[in-house]
Amino acid sequence: MHRYWQSTSRYYSAEITQDLFGTWLLIRRWGGRFNARGQAKTMLVDSFNAGVQLMEEIARMRKKRGYEELKA
Repeated sequence: MHRYWQSTSRYYSAEITQDLFGTWLLIRRWGGRFNARGQAKTMLVDSFNAGVQLMEEIARMRKKRGYEELKA
């Protein structure tokens, strides 16, 4: 599952995936839309459903901060 948000000058994405050992991960990436700067953070989650709950929390925060979600 992957979601992507952007504001006028910034982007933010979140993805739920599994590694080779079956561990669920939430990978977040963010940065400037018009430069090559950005960062990423990988977080272990207990299950796919736990990752979905965190992603919903992220979506609420992005909307609150003025980001628009784009459909892939």
